Amino acid sequence: MRIRRIWAELCVKGSALGQTMGTTGRLLQPQINGINCNWPKAINAVAEGLKQTIAQRGPGAVAMYLSGQLLTEDYYVADEK
Repeated sequence: MRIRRIWAELCVKGSALGQTMGTTGRLLQPQINGINCNWPKAINAVAEGLKQTIAQRGPGAVAMYLSGQLLTEDYYVADEK
């Protein structure tokens, strides 16, 4: 069987993905006040902080900036309610 190769160029994000996915210097576990914790606890801490801000200052006090630089997983976490 003959395999045909297709040559194409990756977009800037795709070509740099290998560099961005390295573990050197990355936070690999969530932290609260510099102390490692699990994901549910970290997400709940963020949710509670947002709830407190909204309760104290109103819904206009919270906004999210989402750009094309985020990965699919980041969008998922940002959209969780």
